[in-house]
Order: sequence, then structure tokens, then C-alpha cells
Amino acid sequence: MVKQISKRSVLAKYNLKLMSVNNDGSINVRGHIYINANTKPRLGIPSDLKSLNIHTLEGNFFCSGNKLTNFVGCPIEILGNFICLNTKLTNENIKGFPVQVSHLYVDRTISNSKTLISHKTAVERINTINDIINS
Repeated sequence: MVKQISKRSVLAKYNLKLMSVNNDGSINVRGHIYINANTKPRLGIPSDLKSLNIHTLEGNFFCSGNKLTNFVGCPIEILGNFICLNTKLTNENIKGFPVQVSHLYVDRTISNSKTLISHKTAVERINTINDIINS
């Protein structure tokens, strides 16, 4: 039997505050999301976080050090910092990338991505892009 986890318990796990529910069922939350790679680097956004269907995050999103292969399940809008360094993402693999980000901190391979550059909506709505080259 598969145990169903309530949205309330997932919000509590990530220390997020529910701000509103949108007509499409997506939610807007406040807080910071850390996808921790310390114990086991992740290949994708955790399924419990995806299940929240977050539209807007008022806060920061940290996913550095993981082995992400895409951003599916990531909030659509991040009204804060999006920090994704030391990942295994390739130039063209940014499926699920947020549409709006206030401040973007990513590896050069992601920020130089032809897909990101051609993703006109995202580029127009990113206030600052900070390339960081890993040494």
C-alpha cells in the first residue's frame, strides 16, 4: 500500500507557508527550498516537492551539488534567488526551468545554454544572471 503524504506535511517538511491556492490548483508559498545533496545527490526535484505544484515561491531555491537532469517540478516563479551550482546539467537540459527568477546563480554551462537563451520569457524576467565558474 502506498502511503499518501498530505500537502500540509510536505509544506511542514520544507518549512513553507501556504500563501494562496490558484484556480488551476497550483499554490503560492513563502519560504526557502533546499534540495540537500549532502546525503544523496538527487537526479531530479523530489517527488513530494513536485506534488505541491508550486507556482510562486516567495523566497530562495537552492539545488546546488545535486546531479539534476532537469528542473521538472521546480516552482514556475521564484521571487528570490535561484542557486544551482556544481550540478551535472548539460547545456540543453533545462526542462522545467522557472519562467520568472529574481536573481539567478548558475554554472556557466547552464547560463550559456542555447535553450535558456532562446527561452525568451525566462531571460526577459531574470533581473540578474550571475555566472560562476567552478574551479
